[in-house]
Amino acid sequence: MKVWAKKREIEAGRLGVARAALAGATNDELVQEALSSLTQYDSAVRVGVWLVPHSPAQFLGAFSILLHGLVRDRANPDSPKEWRTLSLEPPLPDELLLAQKAVHQDLSALPANLLIGPLLGLRHALWVPVAGREQIRGLILIGGKVPVPAFVREHALAVAAELALALELRQHQFAASTRSADLLLARRLLDTSSAQSSADVFLSRLVAECVEDAGSPGPRAVFAVIGVLSQDAANAGQLSQVDFRWRSGDASWARAVEGEPLSKVWRRALEARQVIGSDPPSAWASAAIARIVAYPLESRGGLLGVLVVGLPAATASLATLDRLELRALFAASALERKLGLERESARSLSEQALFDLLAEPVLIFNSSGRITASSRGARELLSRAAHRRESPIPGVLPSEFLFDLFSGHDRDRVERWLQQSPVSPANGSSQEGGSLEAQLHNGSNVRMRLAPRASVSLLQSCCNRWKPGMRLLSTATRKSNWKM
Repeated sequence: MKVWAKKREIEAGRLGVARAALAGATNDELVQEALSSLTQYDSAVRVGVWLVPHSPAQFLGAFSILLHGLVRDRANPDSPKEWRTLSLEPPLPDELLLAQKAVHQDLSALPANLLIGPLLGLRHALWVPVAGREQIRGLILIGGKVPVPAFVREHALAVAAELALALELRQHQFAASTRSADLLLARRLLDTSSAQSSADVFLSRLVAECVEDAGSPGPRAVFAVIGVLSQDAANAGQLSQVDFRWRSGDASWARAVEGEPLSKVWRRALEARQVIGSDPPSAWASAAIARIVAYPLESRGGLLGVLVVGLPAATASLATLDRLELRALFAASALERKLGLERESARSLSEQALFDLLAEPVLIFNSSGRITASSRGARELLSRAAHRRESPIPGVLPSEFLFDLFSGHDRDRVERWLQQSPVSPANGSSQEGGSLEAQLHNGSNVRMRLAPRASVSLLQSCCNRWKPGMRLLSTATRKSNWKM
């Protein structure tokens, strides 16, 4: 009796379950608070408190039948370590497991083979469920030589309610943090500029976020990789040519994705165009990974690549799969933008290579008037300094913008002429427009005629038909040409 009195004096400064929960207590700390609250009664010879493991899988919907906790016994301060885990299955009372109600057991009436470790040596036991959202999240045991008094039972029910609320609070906090993480990913995707490097950075960050360590709101995968499918191979139906450019997590697993047998998982996902999950190969049995999941990355009906993730048992839940599917959508969007920029860059390089062969002046500019490409002849013409002694710098345009190439008194005329032209952006026509004479800033006089923009191949054929002195200026986004 004095031992318990001293313990009460030592533990008088404890917070209690509710206050500890608000302070962000861990499972072990919550168990300690509950034990301190329940061991103050003389009738409580043995008290045990067990809770579901503190892991994201708990909050994301995975159900655990194994509880972890502590047992305090008045006669034996060092209870067996085996008692620290408790399985939610028979021989625990059916009413406790199914109806989630407090159950009193007269252990003297039960066969010895139905007694689990924490019940040994007791005559009476009270089981109290820690229940939340129709699931048992923990159990409280109070045992002794006599039936548990009603007031102790009420106190145990109150402590169980506080534990349930503490776990519910933690669940809401984790759910809020996961939503914030998902929104942050979406914001990063929307905020990234159109630069190709931004898509690379986003995809690198996405796979890194998938494998962040414990305590993070991410899926906490063992590894995550994103591969790009060769478009030529995709068009030919060959779905095995995938370049895994972005990797994070366990390096050996990330490399193994490229070969058999893991490659079968993502190939099946690409072929079926649906999420495919698989257990790791039995020969590679590892406690680190419980599930390998592949998400095909699609956009506008076309396959772009694949996201492959290895999940540990602690986070392998349906809710985690849903969150990974959202990340696959983000990855597909970023990958589409990146591949589009790569195609546009290749087209621009091809077009510029052709323009570099043209002795005729050719300019390509966009809707804002910024010059995006120029021929060798255009650079020579526009860099010519008729009234300056210094030599022009070959290959450099005097301005990035079209209207800055003209003398001040002609800039407004050129702008109005473009707006009123039958091939102006307003009417979208492809007919040739009238001509206009204007003076460039370097003093050269030109005659311009607006026409539909020629493709690269058409420009190449036109090079042989243009008469000496003809000049062509083209808009990249307005589908029109200028002949000067």
